[in-house]
Amino acid sequence: FRPVLCLMACASVGGEPDSAMPAAVALELVHNFSLIHDDIQDRDTERHHIPTVWAIWGEAQALSAGNAMYALASGALLKLAEQAVSPDRIAQASASLTRSSLEMMEGQYLDLEFEKRTEVNTDDYLDMIARKTGALIACTMEMGVLIGSGDTATASVFAQTGRHLGHLFQVRDDILGVWGEEAATGKPTGSDIRRKKKTYLVVQAMQQATGAAAITLKRIYAKQNPSDQDIRQVMDVMESTCARQEAEALAARLADRALEAIQPAELSPRSMRDFEELVSFLLNRNR
Repeated sequence: FRPVLCLMACASVGGEPDSAMPAAVALELVHNFSLIHDDIQDRDTERHHIPTVWAIWGEAQALSAGNAMYALASGALLKLAEQAVSPDRIAQASASLTRSSLEMMEGQYLDLEFEKRTEVNTDDYLDMIARKTGALIACTMEMGVLIGSGDTATASVFAQTGRHLGHLFQVRDDILGVWGEEAATGKPTGSDIRRKKKTYLVVQAMQQATGAAAITLKRIYAKQNPSDQDIRQVMDVMESTCARQEAEALAARLADRALEAIQPAELSPRSMRDFEELVSFLLNRNR
């Protein structure tokens, strides 16, 4: 998704997609570096039905592999010079990737910190996902434009659009983390609840629940290891507080914001259709 988005952004401003290929590779390496470390932190032993790196080789080697991927990403980005991309544009792309990588790590820190807290509101959540998920997606679009045209004003428009796409991606991911089909998502049903992640659904349920439902949530989220019955009870509270409907409504609003944010770029009809199809896919994806 991220590499393709970078190539699309490059092409949409008149650039040659092949020239952005090193950046696309770098983005995918950074993303996978984050997943390797994320799996260690979340203790996930499978991702998309495949054993995770740490589950096979241990934590120490998984950390080394993740670090190596990040180093390889930096090397891949330098290959932009072989595509006749100017040094100025390479420097701008490198700065964008470094900045967004740090922001992504900040978001991961907040995500882990929220697991220990009961008082997390929707503003806290949106700030966290803007960093954890939105930063790198914003970078993919910004880098594509910087490489394709060097127009910093247009790159800023694409980056802001990418922020909205990142929000949309994560909110949809939250929904799939509870109600998604395990065969499609590669994650057990309710896995986010079991890890006590403060997803949008959980934050909404905690803010809206009253009486016995509120007590149930606080009791379960205070537990060290929630049981299968606990997972079902949390899902029941989510249903009773309309958390899923609220999340789906938010996702729809985020899709509209992304479509609105890209307007100043004045894309060609074909590029706009491609972008609209992308937004529709993110809004309705099942994996």
